Amino acid sequence: MIGVLYAARYPEHINRLVLVTPRPRVVGVELTDQDRREVAGRRRAEPWLPDAFAAFASTRVRSQADSTECRRCRLSCDVGAYREYRPPAGLEPVVACVWEGDALVNGTQRVVPDGCVDLVWLGDRLLVVGADTKPMVWEVVGALASGIRLRPGMAGGVLGIPADEVRDQQVPLSLLWPAVEDLTDRPEAADSSARLRLLTEAVLHRKAEPDPLIGAAVRRLVVPEARVSNVAHDLGVSERHLNRRVTAAVGYGPKFLARVARLRRLIAVRRGALADRSYAAGYTSQAHMTDEVRRLTGLTPVRFLEDATLTAA
Repeated sequence: MIGVLYAARYPEHINRLVLVTPRPRVVGVELTDQDRREVAGRRRAEPWLPDAFAAFASTRVRSQADSTECRRCRLSCDVGAYREYRPPAGLEPVVACVWEGDALVNGTQRVVPDGCVDLVWLGDRLLVVGADTKPMVWEVVGALASGIRLRPGMAGGVLGIPADEVRDQQVPLSLLWPAVEDLTDRPEAADSSARLRLLTEAVLHRKAEPDPLIGAAVRRLVVPEARVSNVAHDLGVSERHLNRRVTAAVGYGPKFLARVARLRRLIAVRRGALADRSYAAGYTSQAHMTDEVRRLTGLTPVRFLEDATLTAA
């Protein structure tokens, strides 16, 4: 049993609830009176919560997957769940979502490129997880993970350094923001919701604003058949200038961002034969799709897509 979800207290933050489990068998269970008392007690203990975080509690979630399925999992161990919530008020232009997951308590998790940079609270560590250009498998850490995912193109402005400097890296956040060095030592940091609050306050303090050029570029680059030359022409800049700006803001250049967007479109196409899904996503052929999926995920398309879940970005 996963327990009472963070979402039960934070309805305004709910983007979507995603259980990343292989072939999940999920059932909703009515909350007991004890569960509702727990939610109410947590709210009284957290006076910082705005009205938007009013409790809603109709169901909680239970996953029923056995250890054999866990070994077959491609994105995360089935003993855990990954949950996303809408960004806090005032951070919608900057933050794609707030999230938490417990897959790493007892299992591993495969993460594939999504065009985003995350600020991750993992055990007693606060990390900047840079934009990935290849798959990464996180090993067991025995702790809940939670974090804030920055929208594509916002990392450079929020971090205060070019985003490509942390590409494919996990860097202590305190190296970039010395003011957060003591966050993990605070007594309230033992609570997962308090961790998200502390992270949210740190991001709000940065007062980052979207770059209109980068925003326009990202929107154009993620559509099917986008060409960097055409995007640069539409925006009135040279390809070289666009590449430099996008790399500093996102973590990698326009062409790679377009590749990541195509992979996400493939995940979003849930039905049909592989050839049809690859065409719908914008690949030139099934062979092209197979090669790209292997490069970006480390898996074959069949094995990747059977458990892939589209996350916020």
